[in-house]
Parts: sequence; C-alpha cells; structure tokens
Amino acid sequence: MALPAAAQPFPLPLPGPGNPFARRFLTFTLNINPNGVIDTTGRGYYLFLINAFNQQIEVTDLDSFSDFVRFDGRNFDWFHRQARLPRPGFQFFQAANLNIAGRIGTDQRSLEVIFDIGESTNILNQFVQIPFFTVHVVTSDNYQNAIIGRPIDTLGQGPDFGKNSLQTLRVRKNDGATVPLPQYYPVDPLNDFITQPDLPPDYPYTNFDISRFEVTIR
Repeated sequence: MALPAAAQPFPLPLPGPGNPFARRFLTFTLNINPNGVIDTTGRGYYLFLINAFNQQIEVTDLDSFSDFVRFDGRNFDWFHRQARLPRPGFQFFQAANLNIAGRIGTDQRSLEVIFDIGESTNILNQFVQIPFFTVHVVTSDNYQNAIIGRPIDTLGQGPDFGKNSLQTLRVRKNDGATVPLPQYYPVDPLNDFITQPDLPPDYPYTNFDISRFEVTIR
C-alpha cells in the first residue's frame, strides 16, 4: 500500500543523456481559500482533469477528458479512461499512484504535482503522447464514494458551472500554460463555491474553494 502523500519524499530525478527536456518539470499547482486548508479527511477530492487530445474540457462531462489526477486527502492517483468497458461505454481505472510526485505545501493551502517530462516512463508521457494537451481543475465532494463526486468549485465560473469549458487551459509539455489564456487564469474568485443541501452544516467548503491554479515549467 502506498504511503500517504505527506509521508513521501519528494525527489526530482535526474534527466537521462541526450534528453531534449533535460531538467524540465511540468508542475500543476492549486491553491485554496486562505481561510481553509487542504482537506486530508477524505470528505472531498481535488482533481486535475486532462484531455490527451488537446480538446476542450467540461468539468461536469466525463466524456470530455481522458485522464485525471485526484488527491483524495491521502493519495495522489492517476486515472485513465478505458474505452468499451462496459461495452459500448468506458470506465476510468487507477493507472498509477503519484505520491512520489505530489505534495501538500508547507502552508497547508496548496497542492503540487510535478511531472519529469524528460523521463519517457513518466505517467504523463505514457498517457499524453503529443506535445500539446488541455487541463481543467475542479474540486468535488465524495458523494456515494463515486470516483468523482459532485462539483464544488472550478476555475472562474462561480456558482454557475455553465460553459466552464471556456476555462480549459492549453498546455505545451515543455513550456507550461500557453496563450491565449482563459479569462480567469490563474486566479479564481473566492467564496464562489457550490453548496449542496444534503451536506452537513460544517462541511469545509473553504477547503475546496479554489483561489489559484497554475501550470508551469521548471
């Protein structure tokens, strides 16, 4: 069993010889409301949605992304969509544990996942095989222990999740986010989360209120 993310070391592996992306690390960074902390109780999820074919992502449409990285309060995991299971549909399966690549920031208000794009066996390179791809971000509850719960917050849309595909971020592996940038990138308005009437009054919405999301290269 993988150790929880907070217990993992955080090495940055050395690139191989002749590597065109030597010492280049693609980083997803999510910050939350300064009045909250990254939730480690498992009451919700932090999700980086990825479309490996460089297409727009609608966070409430499972058909619009091919992969996602999920932090469930304990583990960072990569999920991949497998077609025709069950036939003629698809299902997501856990393809890899990413605790060695993910961490909670020292301020307890940020998450970071780092991909060594110079390493051919890196999980990002395995499932995203073209230079350009798209990313979106969303937080959710863990309703009925679904693989993705009901959305709480996404980038720039406030309590209305309509047309959130306009906030899809286009990324080049060795450059990070590319222009044109979405309207609200990288800052998201505070306290714009969706509330669910059946959740307890003390549900930590501020813990899942996105304040900033960036994709950068190091």
